[in-house]
Amino acid sequence: MPDLPDSLTSPMIHWVADQSSLDAATDALARADVLCVDTEFVRRKTYYAEAGLLQIGVLEDQVCHVYLIDSTVKMREERLTEVLQSPNSIKVFHSVGEDLEVLRERYQTVPAPMFDTQIAAGFAGLGAMLSLSKLVEQQLGIAMDKAETTSDWLKRPLRAEQISYAALDVQVLLPIYAQLRAQLQALGRLDWVLEDCRKLCEKAQLGDETQPHHKIYSAQRFRPEQQLRLWKLLQWRQKRAMDRNLPKTWILENGLCIEIAKQNFLSERALQNFIESVDTKFSRRAFELWPILESCEGEIPPEFELFPVLNAEQSLKYKQLRADADAKAAALNVDAQLLATRKHLEMIAINPACDLGWRGKILQAQ
Repeated sequence: MPDLPDSLTSPMIHWVADQSSLDAATDALARADVLCVDTEFVRRKTYYAEAGLLQIGVLEDQVCHVYLIDSTVKMREERLTEVLQSPNSIKVFHSVGEDLEVLRERYQTVPAPMFDTQIAAGFAGLGAMLSLSKLVEQQLGIAMDKAETTSDWLKRPLRAEQISYAALDVQVLLPIYAQLRAQLQALGRLDWVLEDCRKLCEKAQLGDETQPHHKIYSAQRFRPEQQLRLWKLLQWRQKRAMDRNLPKTWILENGLCIEIAKQNFLSERALQNFIESVDTKFSRRAFELWPILESCEGEIPPEFELFPVLNAEQSLKYKQLRADADAKAAALNVDAQLLATRKHLEMIAINPACDLGWRGKILQAQ
């Protein structure tokens, strides 16, 4: 194991796979004000990730304790959920996206308040979208062995190498969090990170996107009827993937969804011929997709939202905002996309009075 700060050497690793050990773990975790959290899971042939392990690291009496909670074992987990949602502790992750999804599905919780060290590193001017190993090497001078990243986290017993790997991922978050928090406070940007992390948690609580076609940027050039077809296809694919617990692309690939949405088929046979010409493995889907496309001819559902399109004046405003945001990002030494995505700037171009929180104060300042 690489050298760690003194307070993290010789960690106490607790294997949690029965009710008594979970009760003891939650008692200890409830006393901590900083919980460093990670998950290990497998997702190869399923829609939902199969959770294998939940790791939580805390510092107690200057000793690092790492609790490895076996997610393959069902226990009474209500108190664990309460701890993960307690306002009395900050939950620290790195690149939290998939972790929140796994915790929501396996433990029916989205931990909060939350601090993402990847986001924090970006706002501290250390680089955007840094991996944990890069951040640890940069900040602690430690080279992390990532050989176990793709190992089988569902097979029991775990190997010693897997246990060390899983424990180290949360051990290093303790000093990383302390360093980043201090740097952000010195820069006056801690509130930026906490606000962005809060919004991530709120989004995770809501679950899947209600307007999935908005994630396909080329759809902004689609006519309204094409956008509606794409929206309905993506909604159907999402539900079918969830019901069958299969990857979405196994149901229908993105490219094929887009190409079908562009067309105006006059019959199921025409649809099937088109699918066969693009990708024969999905030709059997035609009989399921045809009723969806036919339904697009009826009344437009109130929950459907067209992709926002800028007019000429708004497009010019967007270009000005982009140039200004890039200049402000350079002055702040942060990645321009971290400061303002295209969506952020389009929102301002369409509605200058829109509320973008701390971003709006910077981007809309003269």
